[in-house]
Amino acid sequence: MITTRMKRHRFAALLLLALGATWLAVAADPPAPTVLHVSSEPPGAAVEIDGSPRGITPMHVPGIAEGEHLVILTKLGFDEHRKSVRVNAGTRQALDVKLEPARGLVLLDTVPTGARITIDGADRGTTPLLLSDLNFGRHRVQAEAPDYLAKELDLNIENRNPVKRVIQLQSSLAAVDLRSSPPGATVVLDGGTRGITPLLLDRLPAGSHTLRISLSGHRTHEQEVTVASGQTDVLAVTLAPVPARVHVTSIPEGARIYLDNALRGRTPVTIDNLAPGPYRLRAELPGFATVGRTITLALATDATEEFRLDSNSGALELVTAPSGVSVIVDGQKMAVTAVGSNDTDRVSDPVTIRPLVQGKHTLQLVRKGYFSIEKTIEINRDETLTLHEKLNRRFIPDYEVVTATGVDQGVLEEIDVYGNVRLEVNPGVIKTIRAHDIKAGRPLQQKDLPEIAPVEPPVAPQQPGLSL
Repeated sequence: MITTRMKRHRFAALLLLALGATWLAVAADPPAPTVLHVSSEPPGAAVEIDGSPRGITPMHVPGIAEGEHLVILTKLGFDEHRKSVRVNAGTRQALDVKLEPARGLVLLDTVPTGARITIDGADRGTTPLLLSDLNFGRHRVQAEAPDYLAKELDLNIENRNPVKRVIQLQSSLAAVDLRSSPPGATVVLDGGTRGITPLLLDRLPAGSHTLRISLSGHRTHEQEVTVASGQTDVLAVTLAPVPARVHVTSIPEGARIYLDNALRGRTPVTIDNLAPGPYRLRAELPGFATVGRTITLALATDATEEFRLDSNSGALELVTAPSGVSVIVDGQKMAVTAVGSNDTDRVSDPVTIRPLVQGKHTLQLVRKGYFSIEKTIEINRDETLTLHEKLNRRFIPDYEVVTATGVDQGVLEEIDVYGNVRLEVNPGVIKTIRAHDIKAGRPLQQKDLPEIAPVEPPVAPQQPGLSL
């Protein structure tokens, strides 16, 4: 039989079992998620939380940690929005943001100032004008001023960087944009001085006007100009300088005269039509030291410059054996020694080369069939160096004869009127081959020759004072 005490114990046990089951059920359920819902007006803003991009509004940000978070919303054409949000664990929170349109910073001015400005049809005041309430994007700006033509322009504001626009207004009267070369000239219009070039002559009555432009050191320019209302004409005027001239002489005469490195003739010479200013003048004469100086010509100057030239050269007198030798000095062919007065080519007549600047020179003597000579010579001032040079002959076959008995190659001496060939077959050995024995004869080609004759440089141009 169950007693009251037993019933009480059984009830207590059942109650403990029920409480345990309830605790287990509560412990088994997961905690509520933590979610931040972010939206914006307008939508489409980029969301950044604690420096990390998270997406585009509207959006849910699940699993965000409990605590303070910095939320940044950005959208093109709108100001950046920053907000510190505290998130509680196990909650669903919402952040709704209204983005403010971004505004530009614009400074408008006009030439002349004081023009009335209208933007997108709304009157905004007179220039100079500072505006800080214009939305990003394109705007239509119109500027108006009395006696000037209204002018419109498109203004595009892309970001918060300050934008400055200066609007040049055109007079509704006539105008002339006047420029002169050189600038700085005085402008007189219809008898009244108007200013210095470059100059805008505006607010002119339509019709003809007398224009005079003057500048010290230049010829005065005068002309009639005709202008039409509402138009601006561009007029460029070149002012001619008052020319100067210089007479140049030298002792001795015949020196080449260079003005700013340009050859202008030989002394005596007059150089005219020169603009005022500094010039570099130089005199050159072979055999004499070059002289240069800087001169300054004033307005309409008629100057005289004289150069006294000092000799700095000597001469070379040369006899060669044989004659017909090319004489090359410092790489330039200066002469060829002539056949001697005895009408043989064994020894040449003397050849004189002058002037040669004092100092060391490289002398080359070249003749085909002979070994060249190259040596260094030294020329003294006002002295003549005399040389006798003999070139050693080299044996270079240049002709070939074919006979029944064989082939002979050598240096061709002569082919007489009967067809007989005199051939130097060895140095100093002359062989005569009769015409009836010759089957063929020909000059040797370049490729057949044992060596190539030296190439001579071109003959140097004749210079004053050079005698051969």
